[in-house]
Amino acid sequence: MGVQRAKGPSFFFEGRNLTNQRYAATVAPIVTARGHDQPVFYPGAGWALYGGIQWTF
Repeated sequence: MGVQRAKGPSFFFEGRNLTNQRYAATVAPIVTARGHDQPVFYPGAGWALYGGIQWTF
């Protein structure tokens, strides 16, 4: 979410995973020596807030 202008101040804000839920961002199958697939779960990022300001003359 943000506001962008041709001149003057512009700003933005962004929030990710604001409820801090645990989730698997990626699931990758790993093939073992016996030929069996074993899923590996990579965790997702925690909560984060981002924001910025830009001034155009």
